[in-house]
Amino acid sequence: MNIGKLSVTTNHWRIQFYFPGPDFRYNGTFISIDGSEIDQYLKAYLDNWNTFIKLKELVSNTGGEMTKVGEQNMSIRAGGFFEGVCIRHHYLPVSTKEQLEKVIADLKWAKKRANEVMNLLNQI
Repeated sequence: MNIGKLSVTTNHWRIQFYFPGPDFRYNGTFISIDGSEIDQYLKAYLDNWNTFIKLKELVSNTGGEMTKVGEQNMSIRAGGFFEGVCIRHHYLPVSTKEQLEKVIADLKWAKKRANEVMNLLNQI
């Protein structure tokens, strides 16, 4: 799983992810989550996961592949490649409950840690 970089200043924080291209001919992709949006992303992961489970059930009954754009512009895919909930396009796929719990725990940790660092910076 890709590791995001937590950037904190005295009054702002964000998590920035970098996903390299498939080889050196392609540029990589940056995706940022602003600290003010973190709660929306946490909710979106849970809601999009529930949608993924429903789509997966439909696909298992009918075959094929289903895709949908979910909350926070996340990609939801059932069947086919990059199955699961992706933060964007095919990046950072979450296709198991354990992966979902890990991503949510990581985002909550980042929120907690960012607030601690902001408090320390503001005391200087």
